[in-house]
This record gives sequence, structure tokens and C-alpha cells, in this order.
Amino acid sequence: MTTTTPTTTSDTTTTAPTASTSPGTIVAPTSVQVDTTGPPDQRPIAAVVAVGAGGCRVATAIGELRNADLVIPDDVGAEVGDLILGSGTLTDGVMPGGCTGVSETLTFETIDVVRSMDEQAEPDVAELLAVEFDRPWECGRGFAMSDEQQRWAIGIEPVAGNVTESRGTVITLPSEQFGVSVLYGVDLAAGNCDTGREPFARSPLWLAIWPVTSGSFLYPEATIICDGSSVSTELVDAVVETPDGPVELPPIEMTNPAFACGPGWDD
Repeated sequence: MTTTTPTTTSDTTTTAPTASTSPGTIVAPTSVQVDTTGPPDQRPIAAVVAVGAGGCRVATAIGELRNADLVIPDDVGAEVGDLILGSGTLTDGVMPGGCTGVSETLTFETIDVVRSMDEQAEPDVAELLAVEFDRPWECGRGFAMSDEQQRWAIGIEPVAGNVTESRGTVITLPSEQFGVSVLYGVDLAAGNCDTGREPFARSPLWLAIWPVTSGSFLYPEATIICDGSSVSTELVDAVVETPDGPVELPPIEMTNPAFACGPGWDD
């Protein structure tokens, strides 16, 4: 995975590809000129290449019934069914010769990842043991930590609704009250706990989910409701079921800097 990084741009234009009438082929360039000076409203974006009206190819928003004309740099190949992650802009209106039935144009100024949504990719199990879970996610009444690249994450998530009876107790896994899993993918923390998600915002792509089948942690004695408190625990003796068999993890310090905040928790 390649993460989004700030990109320095120059005052030039680039010939960009647009929609094609032949789904499943590489996007072909056209004579449309795209300004790459980096407008101030450029932001992280994501889309899946799809087929629109009349066989025209469009960008479709992940998890939304929303399509737009697709513009990507001419040195990037993308096929129908590919996920594209990068940064750019969403503007009103279609470009010249664009698709019918859409009213917006999604322009990727920079692209970080292009991959097939159907592609299966199991990570190297040995890599898991070298991961530093040092980035906390700030939401809910569980805990989630990921690495800096957002390729790996481990989460403790309440699955039984009210966890009042769990406060101040040691939870032994497996548990009916909590699910614990290791995730592998792309942009795992993207949009985490967002309440006002923008159209075509980047979303996490999960490529592998491995359950934690044993271990324990102390669920904190916390009665707060999103008051800015940070709550911590430690997951110990955790064993992950992987395609190569069980893997024991070292103790992992887990922090939730915004405990009980987020959709469904702070209302």
C-alpha cells in the first residue's frame, strides 16, 4: 500500500482519460485538458470504476448510489471494477464528451492505489509480528490501534450492545460481549467515526480479517459519555488465527482518546 502524501504541483496541464464505451478495457486518453495546479479544495477521494448509462464508464462512490464522470492522469490504467484511491476534486457539471446521466466530475490529481475489488490478497503472516500498533482510533466504547501506514489494525469491539456489566472486569477471549480481530487492508482508518462523510471520501478496504481466539484485557471502569477522556487497556496473551496457523502476539497497549464518542455513542 502507498499512503496519501502531499504532492507538489506545477502550473501545467495534462491530457487525461475519460469514460470509454468498452467496459473491462484500459481507460483510453482523450483530448480533454485537466488543470493540475492543485486547487485549494483538493481532498482525499476514492471511487470504483463502473459502467454507467449506455455503457459509459463512470466513477461510483463506495457505498453510495452516486456516479460522476471520471478523470485520471493519462499514465494510470484502470479497468471496470478497480478501486482508485488518491486525491483530487469533485465538481459540478460534466466534462466535454462526458457520460450522460451524471451531473458531476470526479478528478484524480494524484493516485496512490489502483486495485481490483475482486483481487484476493493474503498478507505475509510474518509481517504481522513486526507491526507496531501505535495509532489509536478515537471513537466508540471499544479500542482499535493501527500502524502508521494503515495496512494493519487490531480492534476490540463490543458486540452485545450495553457493556455496563463489563466495566472494571477482565474479559477473557473468546467472549460473547466483545469481538477482537486483526485487519489487513488499505486506508483502514479512513472515515473512522465521521458523522458528515463527504461524497467520494476515501473508505477502508479490508483484504483479510483474522480473529483473535484467546487472550484477555481489562475493560475500563468508565462511565463517561464523550467528555474528552482518554481510556486505555492492554491486550495480553492474544492468539490470532491465521492461514498459517495460530500466531501469538506480544502485549499491545490500546488507547481510545475519545471514549464513548462517535455515531450512536455521544447522542
